[in-house]
Amino acid sequence: MNAEILLALDEDDPEELQRLVRELADAVRHETGAQAAPVERPARPGEKGAAEVLGHVAVALLEAGALTTLFKVLGSFVGRRRGLVLTVKRGDAEVRVEGASAAEREALLRLLTEDA
Repeated sequence: MNAEILLALDEDDPEELQRLVRELADAVRHETGAQAAPVERPARPGEKGAAEVLGHVAVALLEAGALTTLFKVLGSFVGRRRGLVLTVKRGDAEVRVEGASAAEREALLRLLTEDA
């Protein structure tokens, strides 16, 4: 299974967003064994500095057995930071998770387990 996880904050803090993206990618890799990495945009010609993290994590090659773990990682991650919104995309389907309500968790679990 492949998925993309987009992160957004309710405040304009690019450094915090980059930190959260890297932290989520690390957690997904460590907890699920999946390939997960921040999606970056290389520095444009004339720009100084390293690549810019775009606010999302690409997850690839996740086995069906790791889906429950990914679900738990995402649920706990969104619950740790007020104002954090995760949008999980898989193919054309997507689920937005803000406060990790029961309905959001159920929709996320359906998205992750469809055709897994």
